[in-house]
Amino acid sequence: MNYKNINIQRIEKEFNKQITEGYHRTASLSISAQNKIIYEINSTPRTIKKPLFPIMSISKPLAAAVLWRYYAKGFFEWDDPIIKFWPEYGNNGKERTSIKNILTHTAGVPNHESLPLRDYADWGRIIEWIEGLVPEYPPGQMVQYHTLTFGWIVAELASRISGLSFEHSFIREVSEPLNLNDTNFTIPLSQQKRILPLNVSDNFEDPLLPKNMTAIYKNLVIMPAASAVSTSSDICKFFSVIANKGKYKDDSWLQEQAISEITTMKADGLEHSGYYYKLGLGLMLNSGINNKFSAPKHCQTVGHGGLGISSAWADLDCGMAVAYITTTYQPEEIKDHLHRTMASVVRSSIEYE
Repeated sequence: MNYKNINIQRIEKEFNKQITEGYHRTASLSISAQNKIIYEINSTPRTIKKPLFPIMSISKPLAAAVLWRYYAKGFFEWDDPIIKFWPEYGNNGKERTSIKNILTHTAGVPNHESLPLRDYADWGRIIEWIEGLVPEYPPGQMVQYHTLTFGWIVAELASRISGLSFEHSFIREVSEPLNLNDTNFTIPLSQQKRILPLNVSDNFEDPLLPKNMTAIYKNLVIMPAASAVSTSSDICKFFSVIANKGKYKDDSWLQEQAISEITTMKADGLEHSGYYYKLGLGLMLNSGINNKFSAPKHCQTVGHGGLGISSAWADLDCGMAVAYITTTYQPEEIKDHLHRTMASVVRSSIEYE
């Protein structure tokens, strides 16, 4: 299908409605079709030049993308054990954990509560702690969302494979080739005035989260599962490459075969919280039970959300991608409703031929 037209008025109406009803203080929406941004709308303070949005767990597919590239270069197979590159990871019964297990949240080490907050800024201590973890269940047995451990393990694995720091690997493999000029996992102090302030709704369960995230940014703590900042246009561009089978401009950032593998279901199941996940390799897939992206039945859509504030997705059937990022943390059920509604309006506002 080729993009023909877009009904801007319908999209603006829903975007402005969510702002005026008080769900978001600031927000940004970008839409692409066939690898080209076709529409963008922003509500940000005029006092902040070139604003950056915290994107929370949309950081995860960005981090995973480094491994996607290394896989495409032939450095490993998805079923290879992590200990092939990181021998110490195999301590305490984790020796059979595969690269696929961590990318599908089935590695058996989903919890991070035993790591003191003071250690978040000490990468060596984090890795030592991970190596000492005892899995809560055998790798591959069940899906449990790895909120922070996903990023630490993916990033260290990328470093072990390449010999480079994770940030260097991300720049070389993802941000530079895709021209994601406003996407970073840490921001220099001189640029932090660009980061939009976070806030919480009255019924959000963690009122201290904005303060904690601000401290992470100010102390240059890299948290690959959640600390990236970006713009809706950068994130939309990233997902647009996925939607268009790995093509970026006239080049192939990722082979179509690799795109097929990362966007095909590799694990699914009900988490202990009762939340249903259907997962590719670092991506969430659309499902009838949990249709986060308002996708029609049998439509191949993949994406990811960011705790209470952001969502992004790629529709591989029509080459469309969307990124919607806000700054007010909402409970997940409210956030899902708002972002699902926006996705539905966007889908129904685009005409193809």
